[in-house]
Amino acid sequence: MGHRSMKPIIDMADVAVTGMVLKDIPEHPPKLDSCSSCTLFETGRTRATTLLEVIQGNLVVPIPVESIGHCKYGFVLMDDYWHASLVRPLRAKSDAPAEFEIWAAKMENGTENTIKAIMFDNAKEPVAGRMKEYCERRIRVNSSVPYSPLSNGVAERLIGVATDAMLRDSNFPPRFWAEAMTTFMYLRNRTPTRANEGITPYERFYGMRAYTYLGA
Repeated sequence: MGHRSMKPIIDMADVAVTGMVLKDIPEHPPKLDSCSSCTLFETGRTRATTLLEVIQGNLVVPIPVESIGHCKYGFVLMDDYWHASLVRPLRAKSDAPAEFEIWAAKMENGTENTIKAIMFDNAKEPVAGRMKEYCERRIRVNSSVPYSPLSNGVAERLIGVATDAMLRDSNFPPRFWAEAMTTFMYLRNRTPTRANEGITPYERFYGMRAYTYLGA
């Protein structure tokens, strides 16, 4: 279930989505810190105060092996206010700007807000060339401190959980890292959060509950 804690998963099945059935729910659900994998890869996080005020971005490089789809990089984008997220496996780092433009257009067209700033890690590709040309008129582009993953804590944690904790516990080979990342993000967008007052990022964006065929 994407290494979410038990309480959000229960809320997800009860009130956030339809079609999901849980069995053998413990009387006292364990917290996230009971998972050794999540504790190992946990980092800090920051929060924006308005929708699309800050976008957290991370270009994962390098991945030690190609995915089964022949991708080498993972590109994560997340609105820092309500945590609506996207992850895209990429075959080349140069594909990141085009993916950002598609995601930005979708987010802005679905709301009355515009992106104010985007925070990337220290990768050069997302903050230069096509991305710089797209953003220079209206979007402030920030880069994390070099070699300091905590500077971009939210995106770093998503990547850590998806590629490390999930694969570690499932015993899947490393080439499945892209599937782990996309599965994690699918679940994350459909899981209630305290930041959204118990509403999923999916429902906050689309105004309707998500339907899922998940069972656990």
